[in-house]
Amino acid sequence: MEKVLKIITKQEFTSLYRYGFLPKEPNRIIVEDESSDSFDDLFVERVLQLPYFSGDEEYLVIKVNKTEVEKGTIEIEDVIEVIPFTEAARVSYEQKFDSRLVFKPARFEDLITEVELRIDIEDKIRGAKALWTILNTDELTEHYVQKEDVESAFRARRNGKKSNEFQESFDVHLLTYERYEFFPNTFLGYFYDVGEVFAHSMGLPSFKGSGFYKFLENNKESLKEEKLAAIISKIEESNEIQAFKKKCSRDGLSLYLAGVLFFKFKDVLLESESIYETEIGTIVEWIKENRPYVDELNYAIYLTGVFFGYSKFYSDLYEHEGLRIFGGKFPSKKKSEGKSGSLKDVEAIDKQYEAENEVESKDKTEPKDEELENPEEEKVKNKAQMGIQEIRAQLTQILDQKPDKTIKIQGEFLDHLKTILLILSDKDDLNRDECIEILKKEFSDVIDFKSKIIIQLKPEPELKFED
Repeated sequence: MEKVLKIITKQEFTSLYRYGFLPKEPNRIIVEDESSDSFDDLFVERVLQLPYFSGDEEYLVIKVNKTEVEKGTIEIEDVIEVIPFTEAARVSYEQKFDSRLVFKPARFEDLITEVELRIDIEDKIRGAKALWTILNTDELTEHYVQKEDVESAFRARRNGKKSNEFQESFDVHLLTYERYEFFPNTFLGYFYDVGEVFAHSMGLPSFKGSGFYKFLENNKESLKEEKLAAIISKIEESNEIQAFKKKCSRDGLSLYLAGVLFFKFKDVLLESESIYETEIGTIVEWIKENRPYVDELNYAIYLTGVFFGYSKFYSDLYEHEGLRIFGGKFPSKKKSEGKSGSLKDVEAIDKQYEAENEVESKDKTEPKDEELENPEEEKVKNKAQMGIQEIRAQLTQILDQKPDKTIKIQGEFLDHLKTILLILSDKDDLNRDECIEILKKEFSDVIDFKSKIIIQLKPEPELKFED
């Protein structure tokens, strides 16, 4: 008798076992024989028609007789085999379900790996659109990176391939490349990275020995501490590397500049959970208003979104869009609320701007005599001091109730910090980095930082008695 497969959710299997039947749902049924040439493609297609998943226990496969499927329902007694997606899922099911149930070995595991990769690629492409929206860029009218290149890059990454082990387009190598050389750990290092990426896209193992490499080496001492904009200006003005700049361009787009911005954004976001905790929004604004690199910037934004994917940005996107289902609890944030002081990364050659900042800073740091004698200011200081004492007590109480007296600065705790620390700031709102700075400055006597975002209550000092 001909057999067919049906893909069901874990919850549906639980329901089938508890209530004894399931509706037929034809779009989840695979009639094709497992030995046929078209089975693999059909199986992958059917799974991709289901809601996307991130774990291997979300779905499983049951085998039944074809004639029994043609009925309106599938009865529990019609099931011949239960097949998990992976071996890890099979082990988990055996621990969770009735011990009398026999779960067959996971014979579709390779196909599930292919499904997961395709889901990941779709997530990457949606990530570009999400980041584009968050940064309030003009409407996305083109895909700066072809879907085929996204697929090639992430297949290479999944297979453990390094950028110098194959030859593909510049886009593919940008998304695949990781630094293994001892390049300068400053903005200048990103130009070395772009040189490597370009060499790999040309089928070369490295750009060392090239004209661009020699140019960077010859100018390393003068540029290694420079800001990004100053280095870009030096490279744009140089006639020594015209051949490199011409080859590393496409349709008037300077790929090397876009690559540098991409590597900068990538490094920043690898250290942050939210784009609102970074300077990226401010950099984007500033380049659009002051520099002619807008096309390169847009390309870098698209690449960054692709690299991290929708899963990195969906929370920020929902906050930006102000979802109706949030009920107005989380007002949309503006891109200008990025990390304070971030313009310093891109403004170094704008002398007028620096001069204005210097005057403004001087005005702020040199108060007049009458200001020092202002009784209202004294009241504010006293209020802040009282606030520090209350916050110290709250932190001690919260941490004392946690396992290992440790907590991560995120979620509800971060929201609480943003509220209680406002009294110690002149801002209307605080991001996580600003909360961390205040904690380090004012409460180092009661907390230790175990990592960038994990704090622990300091142990009380032991009392020592002299003999």
